[in-house]
Amino acid sequence: MKTLKLNHECVRDSLLVIERDFSLNDIIKLDDFEKTPDLAKYTHDELLYSLSKLYEANFIHAEEIRMEEGLFDIRIQELTWEGHAFLDNIRDPKVWKNVKKEISNLKSVSLPIIAKMCADYIKGLF
Repeated sequence: MKTLKLNHECVRDSLLVIERDFSLNDIIKLDDFEKTPDLAKYTHDELLYSLSKLYEANFIHAEEIRMEEGLFDIRIQELTWEGHAFLDNIRDPKVWKNVKKEISNLKSVSLPIIAKMCADYIKGLF
């Protein structure tokens, strides 16, 4: 697998699908995950990389399957507490659209910064 830039849309859509489409105690194979209509716009590598980074960031419980060549597959189990908190900050399409607009001029923004910007935007609504 080649190194990819983290696709924030893929990250958000992946979290939304995990929460919405899968039940407690499911073990989601990447093949099944890729068949979800909301994820059809992403390549295999984009999904695998995004899920691996979500696992690394402790946003999902998962099992990575690595071969000599590198990351081969991933089995998703559930969102973590941190994953739910992050998703709650980025879930609302209006919030997401506005924060994406704000960060569009930046070369890169980390997921924690995006979550904070979303939370700040939400706070500003009240």
